[in-house]
Amino acid sequence: MEELRGLAGRLATGELSATEVARRTLERIRDAAALGAFAAVDEEAVLAQAAACDARPAQGPLHGVPIAVKDNIDVAGLPTRAGSRALPDAPAQADAEVVARLRAAGAVIVGKLAMHELALGVISPGVGNPRLPGRVAGGSSGGSGAAVTAGLCAGALGTDTGGSVRVPAAFCGCAGLRPTTGAVPSDGVLPLSWSHDTVGPLAPTVADVALLQAVIAGWERVPTTPGGPGRLALWTGDPHPVDPAVAEAFAAAVAALRAAGFEVVERPAPDLGAVADLQIRIAGPEAAASTATHLGVEPGTPAFEAATEALAPDVRAIVRADPGSAADHVRAVRVEAPVVAARLEAELEDVDAILTPVAPAPPPPVGVGEWMEIAGERRPTFFALTRYATIASVAGAPALAIPGPRPGIGVQLIGRPGADAGLLGLGLAVEAAVGAAAGGG
Repeated sequence: MEELRGLAGRLATGELSATEVARRTLERIRDAAALGAFAAVDEEAVLAQAAACDARPAQGPLHGVPIAVKDNIDVAGLPTRAGSRALPDAPAQADAEVVARLRAAGAVIVGKLAMHELALGVISPGVGNPRLPGRVAGGSSGGSGAAVTAGLCAGALGTDTGGSVRVPAAFCGCAGLRPTTGAVPSDGVLPLSWSHDTVGPLAPTVADVALLQAVIAGWERVPTTPGGPGRLALWTGDPHPVDPAVAEAFAAAVAALRAAGFEVVERPAPDLGAVADLQIRIAGPEAAASTATHLGVEPGTPAFEAATEALAPDVRAIVRADPGSAADHVRAVRVEAPVVAARLEAELEDVDAILTPVAPAPPPPVGVGEWMEIAGERRPTFFALTRYATIASVAGAPALAIPGPRPGIGVQLIGRPGADAGLLGLGLAVEAAVGAAAGGG
């Protein structure tokens, strides 16, 4: 996996041509078709973009760099199916705003990436894990994590509503950012939950993620200076199970951070189970409403029941679940979620970030069902794998996934809402310390 910034530098100096890189990228995508990372590639359009880059002086920080985007983000000329056969295959008429910003920065958009259907899952069926064959890539941005780690693109965009950038990044072995809610435009992105949806970058390193985030968020400067060693909070006392491999890898990461000069302070864990329940009580009804809009039917009607028959069983179960009353939803959004956000903000007053694993278990085997076992306890797969992720979603806070010292296991930094650049700077220092503990790998 070549670092994005290094490739961008070689393209900017003319050491490589955009066409040369595009041809090599397309060849890799063809050779890795069995990985299932891509949903759509228009080779002629890719080569045309690359030729246009070569015909003009280098401009923009992503000049000629191959970037791919998740299949729920519009790319002009390609269909937006969100991994679902239930959605129409008509090509998008215009780029999503984030794609337009990538193009303005010089990027070559190489295609659409496979995902868990409608972004409603953590598995991404059909997408392989390039680092851990036989294990899932994670979801819902599974194709994004797999493509980056396999070197099929220099960087990718995913979406994160409840962990959908961070889980695939950790499982596949790259870095990924869930930005502060609202920090990145969502125009042209198929909605799932308007309360929690974000668009976020995945790339080989934190520095690469920072560059992509600067482009899609419209920043004038890219965070390049490590923001550490800093002060990190570590949650203890969570009663839910953690796989021994994750516990061991996370302990190694904490030890490496302390050795690098970070201060790690222990704090009682919030009720992460209650937060996960709140997240689905908000996102679930919103997902049902969004799905009904995508399908052109009214939720809860016979037409809705008929239209959702085409969805995968796990997705169908979520969108057909009892949404509760409108009053329940309003209370969850306007009363309960702000309480979670306030607690998180209070916890961050005297620390730079909160440190957690990305997920409490390594990537489960391909074929895992709705239930999985963690440390001898049987748990619902979706809730189990997103337990550490949902609190940032509910609070609207930025959260960064960084590869841990063991394959398939990542560490997460949760920061203050709006402080995305500072979190990325801190992430550079954390990445260096944890990477050293992994022997540089």
